[in-house]
Amino acid sequence: MSILELKRSKLEELEVIENAISERLQRNPGLFVGSTSAIDHGILNANKKRPIKEVLIQKNEIDLFIKRFKSLGSELQSLNDVKSSAFKQEIDQWRDPKFNFQMFDKQYNNIKESQNNATTTLSDLYSMGGATVVENTVQDSEVASLPEIPRAKDDEVYVKKSILSKFGADIKVDKIFSLEEQYGKFLDLIHFHEIWLNLPGLLESNRLTYLEYLSIFSRLGLKYKQDEMNPNNTIDRTTQQYFDYCKSLAEYLITFVKKIQVLQGPERIINKIKNIDFTSEWESLIDKYINKQATKSDDGLFCKACNKSFAKETVFNAHLTGKKHIKNEKKLQQTGENNNGTSNGIDLVREKELCFNEFMIRSLADFLEKEIKNTRMNVERKQALTNKERLEETRFLLAKVDNDDFPVDLADGNDADNNKNGGADSDNDDDESVKESNPLNLPLDVDGSPIPYWLYKLQGLDHQYQCEVCGNLKFHGRKNYEKHFMESRHIHGLKCLGVNISGGNASYEKKNDFHNSSSSNDTEVLLSFKGITKIDEVTALWNKMKKEIRKKESTFDTENIVEVEDEDGNVMSEKVYQDLKKQGLL
Repeated sequence: MSILELKRSKLEELEVIENAISERLQRNPGLFVGSTSAIDHGILNANKKRPIKEVLIQKNEIDLFIKRFKSLGSELQSLNDVKSSAFKQEIDQWRDPKFNFQMFDKQYNNIKESQNNATTTLSDLYSMGGATVVENTVQDSEVASLPEIPRAKDDEVYVKKSILSKFGADIKVDKIFSLEEQYGKFLDLIHFHEIWLNLPGLLESNRLTYLEYLSIFSRLGLKYKQDEMNPNNTIDRTTQQYFDYCKSLAEYLITFVKKIQVLQGPERIINKIKNIDFTSEWESLIDKYINKQATKSDDGLFCKACNKSFAKETVFNAHLTGKKHIKNEKKLQQTGENNNGTSNGIDLVREKELCFNEFMIRSLADFLEKEIKNTRMNVERKQALTNKERLEETRFLLAKVDNDDFPVDLADGNDADNNKNGGADSDNDDDESVKESNPLNLPLDVDGSPIPYWLYKLQGLDHQYQCEVCGNLKFHGRKNYEKHFMESRHIHGLKCLGVNISGGNASYEKKNDFHNSSSSNDTEVLLSFKGITKIDEVTALWNKMKKEIRKKESTFDTENIVEVEDEDGNVMSEKVYQDLKKQGLL
């Protein structure tokens, strides 16, 4: 192939890749949420909510296209840099001073013949729905090697279309995410919780459950050493087990961010944490903790070998005869006290790497706050299930694995046409498809499909509860019903009925919510009305509470009305004075 033809073919492939990416973004704008996401361009088809697995498949496919695009760009750049004699000779062949076009016709016929002989074109290679999945109802593991020949009904082989193109046919998101992660919605930290429970120094009283561990796993490092309520403080940071635990946990969180932020530049986020945020963090740690710890060596009550300080000399002297101290002292003598990268027994290279892993865990935990919250809610939900229900849910999740048979919507390739026509047809089609796929009007799962009916019944969503205070609003499920008593709508309804939530001490705040109340009286009043939804019952209870409040305010405190002074001039009630006098304290 000539150099000019090689350049032409690569430029053609670049153009096909651009069109393929544009086609996918037009079909599903949710693949990439950029700075212009709030702008209505009029060409994007945002009518359908796509399943999360479909979105992840196409994100990884676009990422593969982008890598191929960059590779082709670098190859073209290298071809442009080539100034060989062969290239000059090829240019000279195209010179046609007599305008016979013989060379042109020859090359044109060659290109036409090669395209006619080609089995697949570039457009077919990058088009949606180009990949096919071969399935066998009997022998799934051997299907890939079977030829497409007629078979018996009990050993039927059938071919179905996948949303992937032929170029990205090898993408398998089921191998990227574990079953527990559910395509990036939840974190899978069960393995790290088991390691954490066995770390040296962890007190028996601090052995938390997995649900509690999800709330404190990121509170690591010298930054939290002053927090007495933090269970991680008792863990020995100098052990290799803790070092390996932090390193593996940080690597998992980095990998998880890269998996869910495929097109949002995860490397840029991680590099910012590494190069900018941690640099300033490390400088402050050295000044605040490490140098302070190193200066303790000037005091005679600091053991360099064990990196430990003592308040009393007797305890320090007893420590010097211990087996652990003698062992650490020998190790210190072998390695040498003044090695490079150490400061008074502190290995700064190791300490910096450990602090980096701890800082990375804290930073990525803040970045993944939504996923961590969803994980805690999912763990709480699973704890309420029976073994049979957990098994059925696992079967339901496994049924989604290896199922890439999404509607390719190349009837949806008509998405662009529908949008040009105003999008009315696509809206109707979407509404009809939703009604057909969800006739019971069940709540939608994270992948956009209705939740199983057994789960709908299990959560009690088939039961309705009505609240007159909220304007006869109906709530599906006991959980939503119980939750609404502390929400702003119900509190506003109580205030409209004359109930003084703040007890006259606090003003009704901006959000009208229980969480914004600064007085403990607010909590007592709200809890008194919890579970009461009838207007008559609310009015009767509030009248009764007002009578009790007036009765308390009108009660005359005869015991504390008389005040006296002792010899030092301290003012107290007569009852307290008599009690202290009887005890001989005055």
